[in-house]
Amino acid sequence: IIDQRAFSWTDLLADFEATLPPDVRITSVQPQLNEKTGFIVSITAEARRSEDLDAFIEALEQRGSFHNVLSVQEQTSTDGLIVAVIQGAYLPQAEPESPAPAPQGAG
Repeated sequence: IIDQRAFSWTDLLADFEATLPPDVRITSVQPQLNEKTGFIVSITAEARRSEDLDAFIEALEQRGSFHNVLSVQEQTSTDGLIVAVIQGAYLPQAEPESPAPAPQGAG
């Protein structure tokens, strides 16, 4: 059953760890399975500057697991933070297969 799971939170969180700028904070993540396009991930993030959100979106795209990443909603909170809902198609990169062990010679 474990091998048949379709979504890996570990892989998703690793992608976030590799791409998240220091001045951006993720407050929620919601994956949804779309039968035509695969997983669509909605990420709610907070930042002080729109440039930091843009850097996060670009880093997600460059990572290769996310495609068509867009900020679909932005508003400013009472404490001056930009709160954005970011959505993108998520297709995790396949793990490289381990090379098969070399055959042992009969001796």
